[in-house]
Amino acid sequence: MQELTHQVEVGEIAWQHTLALRHQVLEPEQNETDCHIDGDENSVHFGAFLDDRLIGIASVFVEDDQARLRYMATHPDFQSRGVAKALFNYVATELKFKAVTLLWCDSQKTNSRFYRQLGFRKLGESFLKNNVAYYKLCMILGKSILR
Repeated sequence: MQELTHQVEVGEIAWQHTLALRHQVLEPEQNETDCHIDGDENSVHFGAFLDDRLIGIASVFVEDDQARLRYMATHPDFQSRGVAKALFNYVATELKFKAVTLLWCDSQKTNSRFYRQLGFRKLGESFLKNNVAYYKLCMILGKSILR
C-alpha cells in the first residue's frame, strides 16, 4: 500500500466534522450524533484530507499547558498508510504554538504501540474502561513555539 504521509493536508476543523469518523472507527455502536461529548465546543479539532476527503481526525482538549488527545481516528480504507502519523505531527506542532508542553491520552492496550512509536510513554499499569484494557500515555512536547 502506498504511504500517504506527504500527500495528506492537515488543518483545524469544526467539531461537527469529526463525528462521522468517530462513529465509524471508534464508536460504531452509537448513533453518530451521540459521538459528541461535553467539551467538544471548547476543544481543538484537526482533520487530515486527501483530495478534499476527510480521512483522519484528532480532537484535543487543551487546559493551560497540558492537552488531552481525546479522539484520533483514520478511515479504515487509509489505515496503516501514514495518515495518523502526519495528523499527529501537525497536532503536536500546533500544540507547541499554543504553549502546551504535556500531551496525554488514554489508549486501548491494542493501540498503545502506535502511540509509543510516536514518543508517548506509558504511565502505570493498564486499567479497564467498559471491559477494555487501556494505558494512560503521555508525551513531553518541549518548549513552546512562539508565533
